[in-house]
Amino acid sequence: MIKKARRNTIINERKEREENEIRKEEIAERRRQDEIEIAERRHQEEIEQRKEEYEERKRKDEVEFELQKICLGAEGRSSNSVANQNVNNTQIKPKLEIHHSMQKFNSDENDISLY
Repeated sequence: MIKKARRNTIINERKEREENEIRKEEIAERRRQDEIEIAERRHQEEIEQRKEEYEERKRKDEVEFELQKICLGAEGRSSNSVANQNVNNTQIKPKLEIHHSMQKFNSDENDISLY
């Protein structure tokens, strides 16, 4: 009877050890799966963050490009209008300046040799 009880105790101890090992393996496997899921989530978050950063840079570049286009267009219009004004002013001003700078000849008061 003692042998039988001892044998049952040994068998029960083995079963407990095996069950404990199985539980430890299950816990370790769950931890590995959790770590894998966390790593995958982080990877997806990094990908999303990179996409958002790329889109933000793209939007900024487009805005900057449009602003440069507007500035260049304004400079072009401004320089064209200034150039046109300069051309108009140079064409008109000399006539006006010559006209205003020359005195009218008055034969009674002025000598013809001065003109």
